[in-house]
Amino acid sequence: MPLFIEELRKRLSVEDVVQLMEAGIFAHFHIARIHPFEDGNGRTARILQDVILNHYKFPLPVIEAGERSAYFYALKRAIREWNENNNWEPNSKITLGEREFYSFIAGKINVSLDHVLDGIY
Repeated sequence: MPLFIEELRKRLSVEDVVQLMEAGIFAHFHIARIHPFEDGNGRTARILQDVILNHYKFPLPVIEAGERSAYFYALKRAIREWNENNNWEPNSKITLGEREFYSFIAGKINVSLDHVLDGIY
């Protein structure tokens, strides 16, 4: 957890909006991966992500009921690959599974943004 907190603080100290969005997804992924609680890790991971995204005025991702299996598949693959590669090493590269998980969540944020824009126009 201390490495996670340190890395999250670093990621939240930037001003680039894309990196701030990634920081929210990073928090989601790593709370789910670390699994620090006996129960409620997934909810906690998504809530932390949503708090970060909301703070920076991003629309929140909505994972529809029919997308749950794709979400869990992407998350489990990302966790498995992260564990195999131990990515806390400096300058380590993001795994393909992590990239796909981040892309999945970013896509859900984009869909939410589209809904916001549809309501404006």
